[in-house]
Order: sequence, then C-alpha cells, then structure tokens
Amino acid sequence: MSEGSLFGELDLSMAASDPFAIPDNSYVCFLTDMRVGPTKAGDKVGMTLIYTVDEGAHEGKQISEWKMIPQPADPKSPSAEELRSMSFLKQRLLDLGVPSERINEVKPDDLIGSKVIVAVKNKNGYTNVTKLTKVDENFSSDNVTFS
Repeated sequence: MSEGSLFGELDLSMAASDPFAIPDNSYVCFLTDMRVGPTKAGDKVGMTLIYTVDEGAHEGKQISEWKMIPQPADPKSPSAEELRSMSFLKQRLLDLGVPSERINEVKPDDLIGSKVIVAVKNKNGYTNVTKLTKVDENFSSDNVTFS
C-alpha cells in the first residue's frame, strides 16, 4: 500500500463516477422487461421498457426508457399533446417490429426477448434512447461499426 493512500496502488481516477452509466453509443441489447403503470406521483401512466446490453464492455448493464401512455378524457378526440405522446409510443412499437395492423393488440410477451440495437445519448444526467432498431436474433455486432 502506498504511503498516504487509502487504496494503495489502485487508481480510482480511471473508474466511471457512475457505475450504472452507459456512454453515448449504440449497443446490441435484448428487451428484457416491459411494464405499464402510473408514475410515482400518480399523475401519468406510462410504459417502461428495459433493454439489457448483450455484448461488449457494458454487457449486462440496463438501459431503461419510459413512454407516456396518454389517458384522454375523450379517446376519440385526444389533445395535440396526447396525439404527440401517442405518436412517440407508436413509433417505438413499430421500431420493435409490431406490424401497424396489430399496434392496438400488442402484449408484453410479444416483445420481450426482442434483439435490438439501442442508440443512447446522455443529457442532464439521464440516458436517452435516441434510436432503436430491431435486428434478427442471430445478429452479431462483429465487424459492424455503430455511430
């Protein structure tokens, strides 16, 4: 142990300051969990998608994404904000390979286990999913460069 150092030769400066952080990049993942429920405040309902990194230095780490599920007073006439939330939700389901004709019938079991490429960007302490692409279950990132 080096004199005056609590950690001896261990160089903590090379460690990430957040052990759960995932750097901005694209990752091969599996959709491992999907839940629908209210926020902690109880004022909104949303869908949480959990992706688990399947390859590389961050294998096993999780990326979570939340999509609001609007609850319009009149489902036949949603507000502009509710329509926008519906579009984000639909976009993600289409990204996960749900055919548009089945968009209103999808169940978690239809999607859990899907292999995807998840692009993330960190902003203000949050990891944001910026793009998601479903890939074949035999897909491997060998010789593929993500941007």
